[in-house]
Amino acid sequence: MRAELLPLLEQRFNPSIVEVLADEADLARDEWRWMTAGEDELWSRACRREGDTWRLAAGTLGAAPVALARLVIRRAMIEASGGRAVSFAHVEEAVRLVREGGVPVDLPGQRMQRDGGDLVLTARGEGAIGRPAGPSAGAANLFQYPLTIPGEVRLEEAACVLSAEMAPFEGAVDGNVISTGGPYAVVRLDRCGKGLSVRNRRPGDRFRPPGLGGRTKLQDYFVNRKIAKDRRDAVPIVVDDADRIVWVAGHAIDEDFRVTDPAQAVLVLRLKLLGGAA
Repeated sequence: MRAELLPLLEQRFNPSIVEVLADEADLARDEWRWMTAGEDELWSRACRREGDTWRLAAGTLGAAPVALARLVIRRAMIEASGGRAVSFAHVEEAVRLVREGGVPVDLPGQRMQRDGGDLVLTARGEGAIGRPAGPSAGAANLFQYPLTIPGEVRLEEAACVLSAEMAPFEGAVDGNVISTGGPYAVVRLDRCGKGLSVRNRRPGDRFRPPGLGGRTKLQDYFVNRKIAKDRRDAVPIVVDDADRIVWVAGHAIDEDFRVTDPAQAVLVLRLKLLGGAA
């Protein structure tokens, strides 16, 4: 930074860059102090802990500025996670539950759900994520895992490993050749947002399979593809940080993520079945 980047910025962009960055750092420091004070105040009003459970008042969080609400939610999630990583996508899933409600979600080290007017985080032991959660979770055994880029996640529930990697260079892969079924998919990197997750289906899931000309319910897609009922909850689904379906693994990508130009940066998603999987 000091030996290469700052001299380059001074020479090519702004001779006073050091002073500018110092001023910005002062502003950011004061703003962060104000934010953390607001976080402590909102935490005292919105959050209470009961053993291994954190209950956050959804109404109080929903009325607060979203930046403060994120800080409080993240603080609770870090405490509940037992040291596991909490990503921006995880916090945004919690914000969505605060605003809209929905089905419970399994995250690293914890289960997150709406219970009346509360967002409830329940700490879970090592290896508990993605396991059956009892009658309150409904018929499906819900799972959701973060997928780093590059990286891979092992899904015991689906007896597979799903990985993500960037192509070695632009134009290395022709994305038009993979748009439907297969063990891998090529998608536009710029459409994938700030992070990916792998989960199974949720009520109301919709996406745009290439060639169909519009959005369809995932349930209808499974029926049309003649995927057995007892297999549908185990199909891995790659979603972006806005919970948009990127790839129904082994079946189809969403049209919005299809590569249309060889010059576009691409992401390669691969599905590998574990030994003995059908």
